Amino acid sequence: MDIAALRSLVMRTLPLRDERNLPKCISEIRNALDEYAELKVAYGRQMSSKLRRKTLNEGRDILKKLESWIARSESTIIRDYVLSAMRSEQDQRRRADALMHVWREQLANVRQWQTRLDQALVFVQSDRGQPEDFPLKQLARDLAKIWDRYAARPFSTSRKGSMPPADFVAVICRSIEPDLTDARIQTAIRHAVKVTPGKRRGRKSHQSKRD
Repeated sequence: MDIAALRSLVMRTLPLRDERNLPKCISEIRNALDEYAELKVAYGRQMSSKLRRKTLNEGRDILKKLESWIARSESTIIRDYVLSAMRSEQDQRRRADALMHVWREQLANVRQWQTRLDQALVFVQSDRGQPEDFPLKQLARDLAKIWDRYAARPFSTSRKGSMPPADFVAVICRSIEPDLTDARIQTAIRHAVKVTPGKRRGRKSHQSKRD
């Protein structure tokens, strides 16, 4: 988005305390939009919790099958074929009983990997409770901070008067993503009011732990 177009949007939607700050304000908005674009791409590449669990479980199932195969093959000629292959890779003076130890080490390693995957599954948190639409909420929060720095009144959810903050956020967000729905934008605005420090309409009177 070019500076002239962004300047026009800001002049229509943000009541500046001092118009001399307009260039700096526009620069900060452009930075916020760039960060949103990067964050959105990064989040799009992440696995969902469901897919993480599925992938770990697939690995665990493969290792279970491998463990079973190694255990069943130990009493068959298959084991001798594998040990012969190991022997060809090892020092020719290494005894067969030493190679049997290597076989059992491999079985122990497979079992250890299963334990690791079981433990890894514990670290996979559910998507429930995680912030949905996080990149957009982060952008709305950044825009709320910019509003507070340069506007003549605090950021809020209020629709009273001219140039309400919600219009500023909506216009800026849609400047790079025209298909954003009102519902998503309003949810992001409410989140911004909630987490941005300061006394505001539309939020409880407590300070956010995040700055």
